[in-house]
Amino acid sequence: MSGRSLSFALAVAAVALSPAGCTLARRQVMLTVTTNIPCPTIDRVSIRIYRGGETAPTFNETFALSGEECSTSGNTGLRQIPLGVGREYRLGVVDGRRSADRVKIEVVGSGQMTVETVVETEFVDDKIYALPVQLAAQCVGFNGCASGFTCRVLATSADASPVCMSVYRVPGTLGRPMAAASIVSDDEADLGD
Repeated sequence: MSGRSLSFALAVAAVALSPAGCTLARRQVMLTVTTNIPCPTIDRVSIRIYRGGETAPTFNETFALSGEECSTSGNTGLRQIPLGVGREYRLGVVDGRRSADRVKIEVVGSGQMTVETVVETEFVDDKIYALPVQLAAQCVGFNGCASGFTCRVLATSADASPVCMSVYRVPGTLGRPMAAASIVSDDEADLGD
């Protein structure tokens, strides 16, 4: 049984055994990362997740991108993820602490070039919603955004222009609400104590 399957089975068992009235709703954001930059231009991605105003990340992991064109010696020992042009990577970010803290997520793609994006949001009781972010080629070297803003591309075409947008996203407004039964993530990060 994989770690993800075991984690899910344990969570289901814990809910089933909880006394009536003591069950806490699952609060989750489904981070969905896409890119229009091919390997090996970027061949690894770092994801750092911060709670509230904390300066040390609660989650900090670097992954190698999968695919033959991505195999580089600098990524030895890194876990591979299915991210590339036409392939997305989904990370379920679970609120184990159940506080009113905002969550800040930094996603950095690196290799022959570096591109990064930042997003902030909050968890909502009884809601699991998609939070899409893109590592866009148009944002490489784009440094014109003020504090609290980040580079985004609003269209999917190759000639789409980068724009500065707020890093904050109101829960569920940019991304579709998802039913808990249909959630399929590649990985999960529990932001517990």
